Amino acid sequence: MILVSQLHALNLNSNQVPRIVYRVQVGERSFDLYIQSSSLVEQPGLEAALPLALLPAMRSGEPIHVQGAISETFLGGVKEVMEHYASSFEGFTVVPISADSYYRTEASASSRKASFFSGGVDSFFSLLKGRAELTDIITIRGFDMGLKDQVRWEKTRASAQAVADELNIQLHEVECNFGTIIKAYGKWLEHGHGIALACVARSLAGLLGEVRVPSSDSLEGQVPWGSSIFTDPKYSDERLEIVHDACAANRVDKTVYLGNEPLVLKYLRVCPGSRHDELYNCCRCEKCLRTMVSLYAIGVLDYMEAFPLPLTPRLVANALYTSSLHRMFANENVELMQRCRPDDVAMIKALEVQRDRPLWRAKMLMKLRRKRGHLKRKITKLMKRLNIVAD
Repeated sequence: MILVSQLHALNLNSNQVPRIVYRVQVGERSFDLYIQSSSLVEQPGLEAALPLALLPAMRSGEPIHVQGAISETFLGGVKEVMEHYASSFEGFTVVPISADSYYRTEASASSRKASFFSGGVDSFFSLLKGRAELTDIITIRGFDMGLKDQVRWEKTRASAQAVADELNIQLHEVECNFGTIIKAYGKWLEHGHGIALACVARSLAGLLGEVRVPSSDSLEGQVPWGSSIFTDPKYSDERLEIVHDACAANRVDKTVYLGNEPLVLKYLRVCPGSRHDELYNCCRCEKCLRTMVSLYAIGVLDYMEAFPLPLTPRLVANALYTSSLHRMFANENVELMQRCRPDDVAMIKALEVQRDRPLWRAKMLMKLRRKRGHLKRKITKLMKRLNIVAD
């Protein structure tokens, strides 16, 4: 049996940033999972912790027991999430969930509406599309950038604060390590990031009445994924509504819409920081290049302060797509270039090379690049040590 508990109560009177630590016990392995934010709210149940046990439970077939209270409505939604995973992903099964006690919560008294905000295309689109209704945004440390990446986090939080100030809304900064258990039993994007977002949202229930999760796909493009229209709303109850914010627009449509927004030109951030160069956007990873092509196609890339390095067809052609889903993004960019810059044969050809590269070859090249990067970092560390010894 997998046990879910809260190790200590939320302390709002300390001089330190408020923190809650949950424990998920999977056999002999314990995961101590924390969330900290000055915006945390004491919760009547463990709705913010239960989803973190789903992947290990559905993988192993072990039942879950919550050592605390759980909302009846929330529990019903979580069971539907399990059914969706079991029918959509290989290796997952529905398991029983029990708790020490159950309760039915009253409707939230909060009228505040928030949206998760990473600074990327999807989150900027949700924010600006809903700016007349939204009162808050939530920025998270520990999801798309490592907890040790202090420099990029400071840039990210500063940009999020600038956006919040400009739009006269409240920013909530959150830090957590929920990815540790998710990555141990599943893939972050395919299975788990929606679970982590739901746990963060549930930690702010009561302060907020609604939290929107920006969608990566259009309504027509929704597929089983870590965050989707099929699962995100299931983590709601009377106290908090979680909305998967999808519409007819795909990623290219969103980029075109955002191209005329001054805030976006200055603060757009799409980079996962995998190159360890401390730039706000590295301008060289697949995600940066994909976005830069869209911005280039509509003629605004040269005005983007957030992308300081040049874009070339060679860089685009060498970017690797290792999944069929990513190929869809390349095809959307081909269509956008053909519509907006049909005479730029070199860039269109580069996109076609990128899109049409066999997946097996892209995966092989990706492995080789990672090995080369790992070897390069080891050599750099060794050279630094040798210099220290020589000195």
